[in-house]
Amino acid sequence: MIVDMQKVAILSIASEEEKLLQQLRELGVLHITQKEKPERRSKDSVSDRIKVAQGVLNTLLNCPKNNNVPDLSPEEIIKKVQELTAAISSDTENAQKLKNQLELLSAWGDFDPSIIRELRKSGVIVKLYACQEEQEPEAPYGVIKQVIARAKGQVYFALCGREDFTLELPEVSLPEKSTRELKLEYEGLLTRTENSKQELNSLRGAVPALEKYLKELERDYAYASAFDSVTVEGKIVYLEGFVPDPEMGKLIETAKTEGWGLWYEKADRNDPAVPTLLDLPGWLKPVKVVFDFIDAMPGYNECDVSLPVMIYFTLFFSIIVGDAGYGLIYLIASIILKLKVKARAAQPAIIFLIILSCGTVVWGLLNGAFFGIAKESLPPLLQGLPCLRGEKSMACVQWFCFAIALTHLAGARIWRAIIAGSVREALGNLGWMFFITCNFFAIVTMIVGDTFPFIEHTSVQSFPVWCYAGGIIGAVLILLFSVNWGSIGDVLYTPFNFINSFVDVLSYIRLFAVGLSGTYIATCFNSMGAMLYEGQTGWKLIVFGICGALVIIVGHVLNIALGMMSVLVHGLRLNTLEFSNHMQINWEGKAYKPFSGSIENN
Repeated sequence: MIVDMQKVAILSIASEEEKLLQQLRELGVLHITQKEKPERRSKDSVSDRIKVAQGVLNTLLNCPKNNNVPDLSPEEIIKKVQELTAAISSDTENAQKLKNQLELLSAWGDFDPSIIRELRKSGVIVKLYACQEEQEPEAPYGVIKQVIARAKGQVYFALCGREDFTLELPEVSLPEKSTRELKLEYEGLLTRTENSKQELNSLRGAVPALEKYLKELERDYAYASAFDSVTVEGKIVYLEGFVPDPEMGKLIETAKTEGWGLWYEKADRNDPAVPTLLDLPGWLKPVKVVFDFIDAMPGYNECDVSLPVMIYFTLFFSIIVGDAGYGLIYLIASIILKLKVKARAAQPAIIFLIILSCGTVVWGLLNGAFFGIAKESLPPLLQGLPCLRGEKSMACVQWFCFAIALTHLAGARIWRAIIAGSVREALGNLGWMFFITCNFFAIVTMIVGDTFPFIEHTSVQSFPVWCYAGGIIGAVLILLFSVNWGSIGDVLYTPFNFINSFVDVLSYIRLFAVGLSGTYIATCFNSMGAMLYEGQTGWKLIVFGICGALVIIVGHVLNIALGMMSVLVHGLRLNTLEFSNHMQINWEGKAYKPFSGSIENN
C-alpha cells in the first residue's frame, strides 16, 4: 500500500541551525521539500566535486585490474588522475599532429630545413614543390630542377637558383625542425604517453577508496541540499517536508526534546510535491525491481498496483520466453546468484528472477516447449496439455492471451469502480468493464474463430448474443457517466476512447506472436544444427557434430537474449501503458527519500 504522509514544518532558532540539521539527519524520517534560494547554493560546489570524482572513478574502472593500492588520499588520487589524463590527452594530440606532419614530409626523405635556410642567406634560393605528375612544370631559365620522388601520381621536386623565381604552384612550407628531430620528438611523446598510461593503471587499486569517498560526497550533497532548503526569517529558521504517518511519533518526540516548533497536517492527496512510499509485504517486495528499472513510481494520489504488476509481469515473461528449458537455465543461474551474491541490495532482483524462472518453467511444461524440440519427440509428461498440442493449440494460446487482456483491463476498471469517489465515476468504470468484455468476445470471434476453443463441441461458437446487450449497456454507462459533456475535448475524443479500448485488448496478441517467434527460432536453429551432421560418418560425424552443436548453442543463446529484450519491450509496455491507462495511473510519483546518513535514502 501507499503510506499516508504528513506535511510538516519544523522551526528552530538560527543559532542552532546546524544542530537542527544534524538531529534531522540522525532521525532519518523527513523528506525535505527542496526550495532553491539564490543566497544558499552550497550544494553546487559539492555537485561539482561529485562530478569530478565520478569521472575519475569511471576512468580508473576502465584500467586493467591490479593489486597495487596507492598510498594517497582520495583528493590526491583525483588530482593525480586529472593530471595524467590531461597529459595523455595533450601528448596524444601532439603526437598525432607530428605523425601527420611526418607523413607529409616522408616523400622528401630525411633532410634538415636549416641547411636550406642557410643557403638562402648565402644567396642560393632553394624552393620545394609538389604537384600532380601531369601538372609538372619545366624549370624557369637559370634554375636547376631536382626531382626528389614520385609517388601515387605526385611528383616532389626542388628548384635551385641564384635569382628569385616563382611558379604557378604553391610552395611547400619548410618545417621548423629536421625530419630526424621530428621523429625523435614523436617517439618521445609516444614513450611519455605510454609511461603516463602505466602510471594511471597503477592507480586502479584506488577504486574502493574512491567509491567510499564518493559516498561521503553524496552524504555531503544531501546535507548541503538540506542546508540550502532552510528558510531563514530573522532569528528563526525552518524546514518543510513530509513524514510518513508511522514515523511521526519519532519526530514529535524529538521536537519536544530539542525544543523545536512543529506544525503538521495530513498531506493533500492531490499535492504533486508529496512523495510516495510503498509499504509492501516481504513476498511482494521483489516487484520494486520493475519500478526501479523503469524509474517510475505511482503518484501519492494513485493506487499501489504492485500485486497486479507482479502477477501479470510474471505471466508476460513466462509466455514471451515460453520455453521450459530456458526457464530452467534462468532458474539455475538465479539460484547460483542467490548462493554467491550476498549483497542485500541485489536480493530482491535475484528473488524476482527466481519467480520469473519458475513461471517460465510452468508455462513451458503446460505448452510442451523444451528447447524448441518437437512435442512428439518429447516424453508424454513434457508434451503439454492436450488442448495445447493438438490442431487447436495456437487458437487456445491466442484465447489465453486475450483472456489475460480481459482480466488485466476489466480488472483495472472494476478496481477503479470500487475505489471511486462518486457513484457517477463508479458507473462510468463499470461501463468500461462491460465494453472491454464485449471487445474480448468480438476479438476472440474474429481472431481465434471460436469463443471457447479448448472445449470440445460440434460447431464453432460464435459471438455470444448476450454480449450485444453487454456492449450496449457498457456504451450507455460510458456516455452517461464517463464522458464530461461540458468539455469539448472530452466529447470529441470519446469515439477514439472506444476504439482505443478495442485496440488495447487486441494488443495482447503480442504475447502469442513474440512467444511463437521464439519457438520458431529455437526450432530453426535445431534443424540447422542437425542438417550439418545428418548422413555423416566417421571423423566427419565428429567434426560436423561439433559444428552442429555450436550452431544450436549459439542459436539458443541468441534466442534467450532476444526473449529478454522482448520482455523489456512488451512486458513492461502492457503494464505501464494499457493497464495503467485503464487504472488511470500516470507514474509521476516521487519516491520518498528521507534526509539521513544513509546513501540509499539520499
